[in-house]
Amino acid sequence: MTKAEESRVDNAKIEPCTSSIRVLFLYGNNVNQVSATNHAYNTLDIFNQTVTNSGVANTAYVQMAGVVPTTFTQTDHDIYKDVLALSNTASVQNLCNQNKADLVLLFNWEGHNAAGGVPYPPTYKHPNSSRSFAIVDLSSPIVPVVGAHELSHLFGCNHENENFGIPYAQGYIFSGVNTLVANGNAPGSKIFYYSNPNKTFAGSPMGDATHNNAKVMTDKSPIVKAFRPEPNVLSGSIYGPTSGYAYQVYTYEAIAKCGSPPYTYQWKESSDGINYSGNGTGEFYNVGLYHNGNHLFYLKLKITSADGQMIEYWMQIWVDDEPNGGYRKGQKDDDSLQIEGGKAVLRPNPTSGRVELVFSAEKATEVGIGLIDLNGRVHIQRQVFKCSAGRNVIALDLAGKGLTPGTYIITARGGNQVIRKKVIYHPH
Repeated sequence: MTKAEESRVDNAKIEPCTSSIRVLFLYGNNVNQVSATNHAYNTLDIFNQTVTNSGVANTAYVQMAGVVPTTFTQTDHDIYKDVLALSNTASVQNLCNQNKADLVLLFNWEGHNAAGGVPYPPTYKHPNSSRSFAIVDLSSPIVPVVGAHELSHLFGCNHENENFGIPYAQGYIFSGVNTLVANGNAPGSKIFYYSNPNKTFAGSPMGDATHNNAKVMTDKSPIVKAFRPEPNVLSGSIYGPTSGYAYQVYTYEAIAKCGSPPYTYQWKESSDGINYSGNGTGEFYNVGLYHNGNHLFYLKLKITSADGQMIEYWMQIWVDDEPNGGYRKGQKDDDSLQIEGGKAVLRPNPTSGRVELVFSAEKATEVGIGLIDLNGRVHIQRQVFKCSAGRNVIALDLAGKGLTPGTYIITARGGNQVIRKKVIYHPH
């Protein structure tokens, strides 16, 4: 191991508390609270799936700040006027501050002249902390998609034909499909991607120099996150595949940040998004996907921190029947996942103490390392190592951690890429 590699190991630290961007959902007297909550969670799910699909920096992920009622009522059927009035309403501003929300989205049934809107973008040039508000009319057949679309406007994303503001901020329409912030809204033509010239869909690039909302989201998310202070607010997410085959087993990981560790986890699952069952616990959750004819499967995760904070996350997963007939069964092997390419090696394995993870990174990044047993119990809380482009070696000493002999899983996460390696520990 080189001196530089030793330095990176010696400078390991606990991952800093960096909560996600927080969204407060409001609903008026004419909206059912259960309906508003379902729309809110599905909106966050579609937004975060789009962030993941598009290769956007994870600073753009959003989390729930709350779903609360409001006495605000419309003043005009013009949605731009109403959402401006919403941003100027003192009671709404107070709810925003109380819930430490960076963004606010109101659900209503007011029959506006558009399915959704934010304060007029050519005038208010988002991101704009005093105008970080949106309205979505529940008359739309695709409320969560409209919600994710409008939240993206608050970062500075524009439609495909708008030339104001950020010069590369346009959505994109190509090959009969619309990226999330393009104008088209037919359910069959909307894809959960931001325009991005560096990614392709069905063989076609999804943007160009002026159509790159993925860059907008990456560049502007730190600005949006700083709209409101959020001291040590628990945040998290679900990491795992957003599609798969029926009855094949997939592994999902609970990601928790801030609050006070240790964390407890509760997993539930559903084939209709309404009726949930199960009582899985642990940082990792293995599930055989299934569906009731709609090809959709849902996971719900509740994370509780030691200081009593609690958050819930939902994830919608597309389920395909096995194309060759019958169902595939068995555990998905995650050892093939690598950080930015390159083979990952764990040595020595088995080990009596010290173990090294060797991998290649395409660019300089931070990698979080943790250790769990096969029951999902955490034995090494996530630690962060700074890694350089090219070959990296991260060393861990498993001795002195109170581990019993057996098999454990080392998890290394860099951005949206994960390495999982089984290690056999046999102390002297």
